[in-house]
Amino acid sequence: MTSLIPGLSIVPQLVFDPNIPRDVEVACKVIEAALTALGLPYQWGGGALDGPTMGDGTGGATAGYDCSGLVRFAVFQATGEELPRTSQIQFTVGTQISWDSAQPGDLVFGNWQADGANHVAIYLGGGRMIEAPQTGQRVQISDVRSDMVPVRLF
Repeated sequence: MTSLIPGLSIVPQLVFDPNIPRDVEVACKVIEAALTALGLPYQWGGGALDGPTMGDGTGGATAGYDCSGLVRFAVFQATGEELPRTSQIQFTVGTQISWDSAQPGDLVFGNWQADGANHVAIYLGGGRMIEAPQTGQRVQISDVRSDMVPVRLF
């Protein structure tokens, strides 16, 4: 199944494998919610269930998101379900899957440290993801990095 988010030509075509069970409608809603944050600044600790916040303010004078705040916001907007606040704990909520099974809307985790995954993003398919990368950057669409692991929530 193919879906294109209306009005956003920078988003890659979302392609879902009909042989892999998943809730395509929810996956599209998660992506749509995350896309509303494109261009907002990274704010460490930023992001609430209803939108961007100032976090610790190191990202400037505009409200924004950190990586787990962006994911938490998008999932809540799409499902009404509240994820834990940090990427380390978010990793434990879903089911780790192979890259062969990864579909748009799955979460991808990376930047592995002693305490676990220190980064999370939303997979768009085609090796791309939407993420709040780090202080000094903005929410953007990026290439998936080699250390990332896909996880399915729904």
